[in-house]
Amino acid sequence: MKKSEVTKLLALTWLICVCTLYTSVSHAGTISDHFDGASINAQLWQPWSDSQDQWIRQEGGQLKIGINAASTGSIFGAGVNSNFQLKGDFEIVVDYSFAKWPDSNGVRMGLRYFGESAAHGMIMRISPDKNATINPEGYDSTNFIDGSYNNVSMSPTTVTSGRFKLKRVGSVMAGYYFQDNAWVLRGSHDYSVTNALSDWLVINLSAWSHTALQQPDGTYVYPFAGQDVEVAFDNLQITYDKIEYFSSPVRIPGILLLLLD
Repeated sequence: MKKSEVTKLLALTWLICVCTLYTSVSHAGTISDHFDGASINAQLWQPWSDSQDQWIRQEGGQLKIGINAASTGSIFGAGVNSNFQLKGDFEIVVDYSFAKWPDSNGVRMGLRYFGESAAHGMIMRISPDKNATINPEGYDSTNFIDGSYNNVSMSPTTVTSGRFKLKRVGSVMAGYYFQDNAWVLRGSHDYSVTNALSDWLVINLSAWSHTALQQPDGTYVYPFAGQDVEVAFDNLQITYDKIEYFSSPVRIPGILLLLLD
């Protein structure tokens, strides 16, 4: 499926699943989730996975996501979609760690946002594909999509735990990672030229991979190494200008989210 077709399908799904489901609007506040309960908070999150070989659960005070070595298919993953959407400026901070993260495993994980338009993006950790010999531990990366334009920024890293921040100020989205007791800007993008960034945005915590991935030049790489991967999120905090909670879960298929990277 072409990216433009996926975007149209996502927009249609958004209109069907979201626009008729919001309940009330709240202004200026904070959400915190330390994932300490016995189960995932259903008011905040809708879990999803593409098969029994990808899973998500809350245990040990963390939100854990696994991609098993047996995973197959062109694209697969698991995560949680927010049962709310954000409007105006916001800041999202979340910790992450790896229980299983072998070198060159081919998995991506991170914090993502999307709306009814073609504009979406993420702050993430990328493991290179299974044949990579350079920086096998992976990269911190941002990817801001604005129509057919991808604004990608990457830096190599060897850490097995860290912290991400995603920040919106007006039409500008920015992604940061925490290093040496300070936030480091990984990348940003200003959507004001195209005015494509939606007023309302849903967020997503997830991990995903590809059996085969087509590059911009038309060639293919085969990222997934067929090894068990397990990642975790913790200590999420969102400061927002405006929020709407949905009266029913946001049931956007995980496969659509995965195709948009």
